[in-house]
Amino acid sequence: MSLAHKILNKYWGHSDFRPFQKEIIDNVLEKKDTVALLATGGGKSVCFQVPAMCMDGVCIVISPLIALMEDQVENLNKKNIKAVYIKSSLRKNDIITLFDNIRFNDIKFIYLSPERLQSEVVQQKLSQLSPCLIAIDEAHCISQWGHDFRPSYLNISDIKKIHPDTPTIALTATATSEVIKDISKHLEFKEFKVFRSTFDRENLAYKIVYTEDKLGKLFSVLNTNKSSSIVYVNTRGKTKDIANFLNNKGIKSAYYHGGLTANQKKEAYDSWINEDVSNIVSTNAFGMGIDKGNVSMVIHIDSPASIENYIQEAGRAGRDGNQSVSYLLNSHSDKARELNKYNDSLANIEAIKNIYSLLIKKYRIIYGELSSLRHQFNFQEFIVTNSLSPLLTYNCLKALDRELVISYTEKSSDISSVKIQVIDIHKYLRLNKSHTELINFILRNYTGILDDSVNINEFYIAKNLKRDKKDIISELKILAYKNIIYYNYKKSEQQIEFLKPREDNYTINSISRNVKLINKIKKQKLSSILKYIDNNDICRAIVLLDYFSENKKEKCGICDICIINKTDIETIKNTILTYLKDNKKETISSLINNFDYSKLQVSESIENLIIEDKITLTNNTYININEKQT
Repeated sequence: MSLAHKILNKYWGHSDFRPFQKEIIDNVLEKKDTVALLATGGGKSVCFQVPAMCMDGVCIVISPLIALMEDQVENLNKKNIKAVYIKSSLRKNDIITLFDNIRFNDIKFIYLSPERLQSEVVQQKLSQLSPCLIAIDEAHCISQWGHDFRPSYLNISDIKKIHPDTPTIALTATATSEVIKDISKHLEFKEFKVFRSTFDRENLAYKIVYTEDKLGKLFSVLNTNKSSSIVYVNTRGKTKDIANFLNNKGIKSAYYHGGLTANQKKEAYDSWINEDVSNIVSTNAFGMGIDKGNVSMVIHIDSPASIENYIQEAGRAGRDGNQSVSYLLNSHSDKARELNKYNDSLANIEAIKNIYSLLIKKYRIIYGELSSLRHQFNFQEFIVTNSLSPLLTYNCLKALDRELVISYTEKSSDISSVKIQVIDIHKYLRLNKSHTELINFILRNYTGILDDSVNINEFYIAKNLKRDKKDIISELKILAYKNIIYYNYKKSEQQIEFLKPREDNYTINSISRNVKLINKIKKQKLSSILKYIDNNDICRAIVLLDYFSENKKEKCGICDICIINKTDIETIKNTILTYLKDNKKETISSLINNFDYSKLQVSESIENLIIEDKITLTNNTYININEKQT
């Protein structure tokens, strides 16, 4: 048994590697630069963690996601493998102390963001280490053609200058040929090997379902599913609304999004992973590091932003090898809605200039000044004060952060919460008039507050009641002191830090080329996913694999297109007749909604059945004539 196998067995409890892992690890152990393209669930972290454990020295891991760094460090520490990550909040003295600890306490893995890598003190301390391996996670971020390009990734090659002889492994789950070329170019790989697993999932059926009643279709699909599922939506509000809808229908569900507190996220995740609930409704914030084998179904209520996002999210189904399905629910108006949303929320140069100007004004930055302060920032307060679109503002802030004009630090722990404590709150209000306005507003605007703690926004309340935010906080604290409510006050921990001197339009004009290119690529990616959805002729798997330059000749046989092509019109007609026999009468929209056949096939079959005098249309509903006669 090789050393790599022994380490895998000892720390991970596995007797053998997954496909491609051993080949990748052997290449790394030969100290060769490596690009590892493994589909979602392929076990990318093992590909650098195991070889690093085989070698002397620390492994430096570059990752763009704080949550992923925290998760991997926690998991390594649980295995008694020493690992740390450099928090963005650490100051110079803290960083020096941390690196002393790394050098003298046998720390094996050090995780940091590409932005942290640009710090002079970090680079100086890294030069004092003797790393055995450099791992670049989410390496597609280095390419402008990637679905999550970050300019900070372009400077990762700095670490190669510090440690030119240290082997590097770049890992990603989704990358086109263009992205792989960019990765090798920007990391200055001279001799390297690419390991590319296939995206082909023989046990995963991709299905686009056209329906005007998405909630009805969601219920009918989940009602027959006894295994775990993930439902993806594109807004935070929908996660809770749809989870409540499913729970009211008797289908146990949790919800998850980036705005929840760490405890709320853990509670939702644990309830799903432990199967207290079957389904989790989430934004794309949910997915990192998930390793749950029995997910048999992934359902997209809304269109994903790109094929890369879609194949990653859909690929979380069927990891146990059992038959699984990915549904994407699509209505007649979805395409126009997605295009409008893209245009309305596009962080173009003019929009970015406006947001930058408002930030300059808010924090009173003098022309030519580079502020060294980290400013407290409340997103809700900022958009309401300036009458801004939330999504457009967020995208502009992320663009300014991505282009290193500002550092925008988001944290989920800045959300206050309230729960009504007294049993009869209305009786209390009749006896205590002084708090009537505030409590009634909370009762009207925050549903469920009588049963559980609900997130609130003090500025939103103050704005609507035409009062000062400090007064609202003070009154809530008084109510909490009297045990009328439970109030968990959280001061905003979001921060804005200016990284470039204020030079007004010039500051933004200097990044305009990057912004325009990224917006162009985003539009291309949106067009690709919309074209994929519109496709009614070619096997779904063939289309997806072609996007990633994989030439698949055989049809999958299980996607909606393949099933439609295999199904003759007589079968569909008999299915409709049987359904109408049991259900007496249905509208055409409900017939389309209840079958996996295309709208065209159902309509054509209905026309034939009418011509054959087997069904009739009465009051906009179709009736099986034989049933009517009986």
